[in-house]
Amino acid sequence: MEEKKKSKVSLQTVVIAVLSVVIIAGAIVIVYILNHREEETAAMQRIGMEAGVVTNEEDADGIELNEPFSFTTLYDRDIRITGGKNATCYIGNSASNYYEDMYIQIYLNDENDQMAEELYVSQIIPRGSHIESFTAGRKLEPGTYRGTLIHSCVDEEGALVGDNAVIVDIYVAD
Repeated sequence: MEEKKKSKVSLQTVVIAVLSVVIIAGAIVIVYILNHREEETAAMQRIGMEAGVVTNEEDADGIELNEPFSFTTLYDRDIRITGGKNATCYIGNSASNYYEDMYIQIYLNDENDQMAEELYVSQIIPRGSHIESFTAGRKLEPGTYRGTLIHSCVDEEGALVGDNAVIVDIYVAD
């Protein structure tokens, strides 16, 4: 009888120990994910970036990292140009994206806020990297312009899998 009791206690102890390990491991993973997202959010707020996600706004909360058909870009809505052509900006391809590569196009908008003239097309921007400057396709006179920034995500073969357009302000100084 004593032996059966010891065997039962040992089995219960093992089950409790295994469950404890699983719970602790799960908690560690959750804490890591939450901290990683908080760090990315803090970094975006610190540098004034916004995250753009290709999806319906209602679904934005449900998007998981590395999900196909959604991607995140970090960008500054203000593009500053000096000397008519030398632009400074920040446009990044998030490290959390499913597809590795993206490229951008920037257009000047007309008086109806519709894309009118292509100003710039980037080379491929690999996942986890960004651009901080570009040279405009033509010299612009000083002033404030509205533009459209299109983020285009491509698969490993270079085929377009999705894009998203946002309005940006372009400030041109002498």
